[in-house]
Amino acid sequence: MTRPTRILYLINSLGAGGTERQLIYLLSQLDRHRHEPIVVTLYNDRLISYHYGAELKALNIPIYSLNHTSGISGRAKAILRYIYFIWRFRPHIVQGCLHYANLIARVSRPFCPQHKLITSARAAYLSGEIRSEAYTHWLDTCLIVNSSHIRDQVLQNTRRPAHKIEVIFNGLPLENFAENHQPDLRQQLFPEATCVIGVIGRIAAQKDHLTLVEALHLCRDAWPKKLAVFFLGDMAEPEIYQQIIQRIEAYDLQNIIHIFEKTADVAPYYHASDFTVLPSLYEGFPNVVLESFATGKPVMLSDEANRSGIVEDGVTGWQFPVGDAPALASGLQNAWNRPQTSIQSMGQQASLTAQQYSIESMVTQYTRLYDSLRQTKSSKLRGLRWLNMQKK
Repeated sequence: MTRPTRILYLINSLGAGGTERQLIYLLSQLDRHRHEPIVVTLYNDRLISYHYGAELKALNIPIYSLNHTSGISGRAKAILRYIYFIWRFRPHIVQGCLHYANLIARVSRPFCPQHKLITSARAAYLSGEIRSEAYTHWLDTCLIVNSSHIRDQVLQNTRRPAHKIEVIFNGLPLENFAENHQPDLRQQLFPEATCVIGVIGRIAAQKDHLTLVEALHLCRDAWPKKLAVFFLGDMAEPEIYQQIIQRIEAYDLQNIIHIFEKTADVAPYYHASDFTVLPSLYEGFPNVVLESFATGKPVMLSDEANRSGIVEDGVTGWQFPVGDAPALASGLQNAWNRPQTSIQSMGQQASLTAQQYSIESMVTQYTRLYDSLRQTKSSKLRGLRWLNMQKK
């Protein structure tokens, strides 16, 4: 009987991010009779809180850390510890879940026992990242991307062969988002609001909250009565958080924009909104869009955040040029001046789109990939045995 495929997942942390959440979705549905997962983080729980640690423990999945620290010494120690883990656990497959994790897994591979190495890209590459991708891609077995536009970026800027790229879209537990189990949340948070806009995602430069703050300031004369906007997410970059607070105070928007702490239960906040806004400077395949769609809410997002094309402008949401505060202000006015029935109709279309992105579909694609990689190894071993028999 074939042993379960041992897979080591290498990820930066288990913080409250989209990549981490997708990993939890995958591991929660993975057939444990066929697969034996192990999770290794670059940074330990003291440096970046294990937001999803309890869920992994509930799944009886072991968690280890490279205890990565800053500086060359910290990086070297992390790489040595990673190599130690590969020799200790001898996984059939290693899956790097983010760019830096990819690099550590690639440069370490020549010093490790034989294994298949899957790396992944979940957002459009920055200039430095695409260069390192071009230099190191030959060290892995294949690259998983969650959007066709990231695949195109890799093909255009590196020499990676097309057959070494797999496109696997993000998945979502649709039923968890479709049901609103806190129907009174909007009344609790914004009892008098006639329009509520949700901005869900970590506080970081990439998410470009500042453009939305600027847009709200520009169209303040056209606000609907009792407008409420909320930011909900992990404070990933404290300096960006301070800039947002300063801009809110400078424009006197304290009574309009509300900032809430991160929560693992985000679905009720989508339901409490009329629509959501994602002004990001860049994205891969944004989870926020899927989650908003699954709750029946349209999304207003930047063209860079919509590179995957999941939002159909005017049908399931609205698109504006990235970083363009006046254009976003105009879009906001257009949205809140629409009849409520129109917004609801867009939300229904969005909900239908979300049905295409179930966790089951995502897990099926990953399982096929894992099986094909394990089969490739088995086929080679059978071939070697056959050759040895012929020689005898």
